[in-house]
Amino acid sequence: MALSNDQKGSKTFLSVVGGKISQKVSADTPGAVERVNKNGAKIHELKFSSVSGIVRDVKLKEDATYGNQYEISIQDADENYVLQVPQSGRLASSFLSRVPNMDRNGYIKIETWSTEEDGKIKQFLTVRQNDKVVQPFFSKDNPNGLPQMTQVKVKGVMQWDDSDQLEFYKGKVVEWFTAKPEGSAAPAPALESDDLPF
Repeated sequence: MALSNDQKGSKTFLSVVGGKISQKVSADTPGAVERVNKNGAKIHELKFSSVSGIVRDVKLKEDATYGNQYEISIQDADENYVLQVPQSGRLASSFLSRVPNMDRNGYIKIETWSTEEDGKIKQFLTVRQNDKVVQPFFSKDNPNGLPQMTQVKVKGVMQWDDSDQLEFYKGKVVEWFTAKPEGSAAPAPALESDDLPF
């Protein structure tokens, strides 16, 4: 199985923290890692380098308090995961830019990692299918209708504005995932043991 999940039909919510796919768990869970979140609270997580399955849905969850997030619903056999990534940023755009080049009835593997540059952690995401990296359909060199980011001045400082791209992808998600893909997907195989974190 891709991740531990004892309750049939339940959903396991995942996020990306420090370049790793993270699942919140209780403190006594074997393999759990403790960290202090931005609110100063101690939480415990299991860390993974990837999650695999068939993408069943993608929805934008709008939240004024915690920020808008895309929820990517992934099914692996009887297990269901929801990978949450911020609407704005590299993680969401890296996934969404590849959707047109994915077989949406097929089994995929989402991998995440991070690098540190000038004291800042940069997180990355890619998608593999049939043991090959799925290339972006929307990119800077080949935008295919994707608006380019623009520079705006905020309090005297020039910053990159991705508002047009956010609206573009928001519309594409509705277009792609409102209608179900044709055909029925075959049951997804379980992950190999080397995909497990233990």
